[in-house]
Amino acid sequence: MNSSRTPSRPAFGIGLLLTGLLLAGLLLLEACSGSDADPTSRKTSNAGLDSASVPETPATPPRETNVESSPPDSAAANPGGVEPEVNEQPAALAFEIVEVSRSVGNCQKEDMPCFEVVLRYPQTSDGEAAIAGRVDAAVRDQVLDSLLLFQEGTSDSIDSAIDDLFAEFDAYIRSFTPEDVPASSHWAIEIDARLEYRTDETVTVMFDRYAYTGGAHPNSMRIFLNFDRATGNRVELDDVVADREGFGDLIQRKLKAANNIPPDGNLADAGYFDFALPKNFALATDGVVVRYNPYEIAPYALGPTEVTLSYDELDGLLVSDRTGAPQ
Repeated sequence: MNSSRTPSRPAFGIGLLLTGLLLAGLLLLEACSGSDADPTSRKTSNAGLDSASVPETPATPPRETNVESSPPDSAAANPGGVEPEVNEQPAALAFEIVEVSRSVGNCQKEDMPCFEVVLRYPQTSDGEAAIAGRVDAAVRDQVLDSLLLFQEGTSDSIDSAIDDLFAEFDAYIRSFTPEDVPASSHWAIEIDARLEYRTDETVTVMFDRYAYTGGAHPNSMRIFLNFDRATGNRVELDDVVADREGFGDLIQRKLKAANNIPPDGNLADAGYFDFALPKNFALATDGVVVRYNPYEIAPYALGPTEVTLSYDELDGLLVSDRTGAPQ
């Protein structure tokens, strides 16, 4: 009995030992292969190939999301459908000055007839083409309109307008004999335009125009052109003022105070015409400048009328903060 059982024990023990070793090997092999698996970096496997003749495929790094260059899908990133506010600075505009100076006649002698045109105005030298083009076109149109006031015909460019003016005045000057020369025979048109104000949202070009083409006195006026820096479009009074009545009341209060007129008094007592909202204004960093040229709200003798309304005084009267009012 004892001799018959003894051989079976080693066979059973050896089989169990071999089975255990086989299972351990399989588990170890699975663990090693699992640790090498990386679905984000490994695209192909070189298993079974000669590593000396086939280069190893480099791991692909995880993809980075660049919010600026690759915005997320709007539906996924913005389930509420509300567009996020984007705080972008308006395009920068750089300017250079164009100067034109021409004369005909003898401008060196006061008793000789003479006509001269002197122009200085800005044009963009750098900036987004569409925005710069709108600003340049508006500035050129303003210069051209000022020149066309003094000629009979029409012109489609500044150069042609100047040519037409000089043709007219040259013929006029040549028609004089020494005895016919008028006492005031130095005629001139001068336009000096420059960049005057710049806020975060707007830029303002100021035109000063002097003209004497005969008559009792020369005429001077100042014109403001305000531009939206983000678009190059003109900014008009209705784009800025929400409460026109309140805006007008504030101007009148300031004018009365400047002329020592009581609050319940009348501007007519100081020689003013009927009040009207200004067509001419500038958006400065400290407030809104309103300008009335001679004859617009008062006679020539009173000169121009200019008032600055601070942004504190304008609180609640403006459409938005686009004027550059402090936040």
